[in-house]
Amino acid sequence: MASFEEIASLPLYVSTLPPNDKIYDFKGVMIDEKSSQEEPLSLENTLWANTVLASTGYILGLVLYTGIETRA
Repeated sequence: MASFEEIASLPLYVSTLPPNDKIYDFKGVMIDEKSSQEEPLSLENTLWANTVLASTGYILGLVLYTGIETRA
């Protein structure tokens, strides 16, 4: 299993649509700058605020700014 430091140092970036009021529509892409490989992101890749994960494992997340008036 990779360490947090190894994962955090990967040359990845995320590109998404600008913030909007369509809370059930999220589209984006995570891009590996080194290999130019793209991984699509959708609503299925998101968690709502205050989500509780019932797992004993680990999870690595990324917080994206979704707009000044967004509460979720």
